[in-house]
Amino acid sequence: MEICEHILKWILPLAFLAAILISGSIAYYWAKGRFISQEKSESLFDGMFMLFLRLTVASAVAYGVILLMLFVLNSSIPSVSSMGAVGDFVGGVIGTLVTCMGAVYIVKTYIRQQEQTDLQTFEKNCTTMLDFHKENVKEIEYKKGKDTFKGRNAFPKYVGVLKAIYSEVEKAIGTIVNTDEEKYARWTDKTEQMKLAHELSYGYFFYSVEDYILDTKEDDTKKYLCEAVRTEVDKNLTDYKTVQAHIQLGHYYRHLYNMIKYIDEVEHISSKHKENYSQIIRALLSDYEQVLLYYNSMSQLGKPWNQSLGIEDKEKMCFMAKYRLLKNCPKAISFFGIFPKDTYKVEIAEYSKEGERFFDYI
Repeated sequence: MEICEHILKWILPLAFLAAILISGSIAYYWAKGRFISQEKSESLFDGMFMLFLRLTVASAVAYGVILLMLFVLNSSIPSVSSMGAVGDFVGGVIGTLVTCMGAVYIVKTYIRQQEQTDLQTFEKNCTTMLDFHKENVKEIEYKKGKDTFKGRNAFPKYVGVLKAIYSEVEKAIGTIVNTDEEKYARWTDKTEQMKLAHELSYGYFFYSVEDYILDTKEDDTKKYLCEAVRTEVDKNLTDYKTVQAHIQLGHYYRHLYNMIKYIDEVEHISSKHKENYSQIIRALLSDYEQVLLYYNSMSQLGKPWNQSLGIEDKEKMCFMAKYRLLKNCPKAISFFGIFPKDTYKVEIAEYSKEGERFFDYI
């Protein structure tokens, strides 16, 4: 009889406490692995759930310790009524905490379902836009004499046209500035000449020399320089004065920009999913599509692509840098004027700090 009481007094309470600790530890680490999300938007619910779980385990352990003390400190086995009183009190606390855990779990489950719905809608919209992009590429064509180049085969031709126009514009700017360096002091710098050449040449390429006028924002000196350049180019450029590429490329660039803008601005979608779809878009762009996109972004017409150029914060970078839309462009491609590695040198350095490449070839 004494042996039995000794067992009840020591071994059974210890076994009960050990069971509580083991089951509590299993519950805690299971919940931590299965319930905790990596999404920042759910961190509040994760914290609340784990707090209630810790309190529940702590209450169960406290209940076990109290029972152990009742067994050890009493010379006889505690009565059922004394054990029941403790059990009612601690059980009420645990029951409340478990109810709170359940409420948090239900709310978070609802949020996850809503996020899943948002993600499905996002993926559906992206897929539709990608299909439209493919169709847009197929419809593009470039005609020269009897030859017609369709789809992606048209882009190398358009890049060649733009390069020829740029060469004439850059030469005209240099000639005019050299005739009156005092008047055009700002453009004696070679980089400033190239920036202006990019703006003007792409405008002439897109709308023709005759139809495009650069917005100089009441800068009279720049206005006079642009007018002089336009006259000079119109006189010397023979083949591509009336190319009007906007007829073929206008809808292409509007749609491409709206795709990236949609991905960037859509709410309740993780950065990982946005990056995945931007990579798909980037993979669909041929080498010469990327080249032409770069020169579009360097123009006044494509200014939204480089709206926040030179910012180190990756989340606030311009679209061209944030989604590294030129990442796959090979080094062998012949760029002209200001090279991308010079345009995005701040962004390249920022990505390099994190061990990431801005361009595959650098």
